[in-house]
Amino acid sequence: ESQEKVESILYPSPAKDFIHLKTEYRGEYSLNIFSSSGRLCYASSGVLSEGEIEVDLKPCNLKPGVYFYALTIENRIIKGKFGVVK
Repeated sequence: ESQEKVESILYPSPAKDFIHLKTEYRGEYSLNIFSSSGRLCYASSGVLSEGEIEVDLKPCNLKPGVYFYALTIENRIIKGKFGVVK
């Protein structure tokens, strides 16, 4: 499994209702969002063909704070963090 660095852009940060993740890679993906305590708050998977994933944060009911994400695309892992505000 490759651990190479993959370029991605997450916006907006801080986020309120949605986040968008842009990457140069395409293919099958899985996205996980974790709280600062490590609790899994969101998980999704699919096929990325457009280069951007939109996540509706409203159903997640995230409290304001810092969250971490892990995006896996075709054995490449992208990790980062973002803020949430109300």
